[in-house]
Amino acid sequence: MTQTSNSELRNRLITVRFTEDEYQQIVSRATAAGQQQPAVYCRQRLLLHGRARPAILSLTMLSEVRSLRMTLGHLGNALNQIAHQLNQDAAASAGVVNETCELIETVRTEVRNFHAILK
Repeated sequence: MTQTSNSELRNRLITVRFTEDEYQQIVSRATAAGQQQPAVYCRQRLLLHGRARPAILSLTMLSEVRSLRMTLGHLGNALNQIAHQLNQDAAASAGVVNETCELIETVRTEVRNFHAILK
């Protein structure tokens, strides 16, 4: 949910008070969900309640996503090297092919681990 036009400006304010314990719970939940701003976390939770929404990722899950993206980047680079060599009418070296196979297996493992965390 982002503001896209002047007609969608957030210009309405609702004041809500919390005890110190309630506030700390909200801050903890927001942080666990990867949101550093408690107000944004509360707005998202209230307005998306009951709708189909993407899962709120914890810091662990975000770390796993970053790791997976980095691994996919390495795989893409290796595949790009193979494509470049094949476009030059040269056979891909066994080392590049082996590295690509290892990266593919690493990606498979990362994806399995990520799915396990999401469950």
